[in-house]
Amino acid sequence: MHEKYIKLFYVIWSKIYDTILDKLFKFDRKETISELKINKRDKILEIGVGSGLNLEYYPKYCHVYGIDLSKSMLEKAKNKTIKAKLNLEITNAESLKYKNNYFDKALSTYTLRVCKDPNKVLKEISRVVKPKGIFVIFDQFKENKKVSIRDFFSSIIGWGKNIYLDDIIKYTSWKVIKIKNKPSNVKLIVLKNVKNE
Repeated sequence: MHEKYIKLFYVIWSKIYDTILDKLFKFDRKETISELKINKRDKILEIGVGSGLNLEYYPKYCHVYGIDLSKSMLEKAKNKTIKAKLNLEITNAESLKYKNNYFDKALSTYTLRVCKDPNKVLKEISRVVKPKGIFVIFDQFKENKKVSIRDFFSSIIGWGKNIYLDDIIKYTSWKVIKIKNKPSNVKLIVLKNVKNE
């Protein structure tokens, strides 16, 4: 049910995402991607690539694999200008087809909040990202576990829920390296994959 609901909303949002919604959620995409510290021939997994607004900021010497649940959003991403090699695929981040340790790094911008089980997503990303690999997250996080009316309406209109950072990294192999606080409870978080350590 959750996946179908999200897909339905993003059919609607895809029509106005780049022109209206991106302005509401404006952030420094270049700064966010720079936190990945991309090396030559790195394979990067972008979870929730959406309409591809981050794509222009990847360097030409890497390979980006963008995944999303929404076909209509991926159609928009296909039309973006990008220097890097690009693969786009409709898939759920909770269950990836990629082999263990396939990626060097991963990125998620405003995506974990719409996932049914963000903790499961982090475990799956840990599986496909190499040991010591980096996962950069840019998303809205709750400071406390109180439920607000805003949380309720956000989930109804397909924007997901505010999540609590400690809850989603619990029982995963991710270690917080850096947190930059942004306005409106948004955080830029850099995680390191400490599996096998």
